[in-house]
Amino acid sequence: MRSTAIVLLGIAWGIPPGLTAQAQLEFAPYVGSYRPTSIIGIGDGSFPNPNTPPQGVRDTVRQLNSAARGIRVTKWGPGRLGFEATVGYAPSSLWSSLAYTARVYDAHVLTMSLKALQRVTPPQARAALYVGGGVVLVDHGGEAWNSDASYHGPKMFVGGIANAGAAVKPVGWLRVRFDAEDFVYFAHLGPCTRSGPGSGGVCDVFGEWAARTTGARLQNELVLSVGLALVLHVAERHGSESHQ
Repeated sequence: MRSTAIVLLGIAWGIPPGLTAQAQLEFAPYVGSYRPTSIIGIGDGSFPNPNTPPQGVRDTVRQLNSAARGIRVTKWGPGRLGFEATVGYAPSSLWSSLAYTARVYDAHVLTMSLKALQRVTPPQARAALYVGGGVVLVDHGGEAWNSDASYHGPKMFVGGIANAGAAVKPVGWLRVRFDAEDFVYFAHLGPCTRSGPGSGGVCDVFGEWAARTTGARLQNELVLSVGLALVLHVAERHGSESHQ
């Protein structure tokens, strides 16, 4: 009965019955640092007078460094391959070079990713190294994106993610994880419908006349984090032999 229940649990997680011995499930809350490296948008030089480009100011907006937190759920198979889903949050403010009301506006970034992980070290090693890659959804929000209701462009973007990490296993049910993630995606701003001074936010990039869009810009955002992973052994090896 015990072995049958284990096999059924392994099947429920998509693990072949003959390979369930080393299958593991990890839940890992983490904290760290969010470090964007790119400008989100840059203006076309039409502020303050839309009729006299390029003599106007080229306004820019970008996210600022902040703390980051989130949770990872990882399923490792019997070999070196694993799959991971991650949700992360960073209270990253938005900086504007135009600054109608302030240079820094309230904003945040929410990330959701799915990726495959490959162990570089043997699965049984107490200290592990791994690399991975996949897809990420990056969602921007906060007052900076909604301050004067004039922004009608995208806030959510899809891109790729690369991951490198290490884990130390002090005991069998716990791992300490160190991860470096790189989110890469293209983002653009607009259109906005502002036709005069606004209350601040991403539409600052267009000045007072905002019925335009910016060109797509490559975004490169880093998350450096440390987390504690609770390890669950979800199944055992089940072959032709039975276990009592």
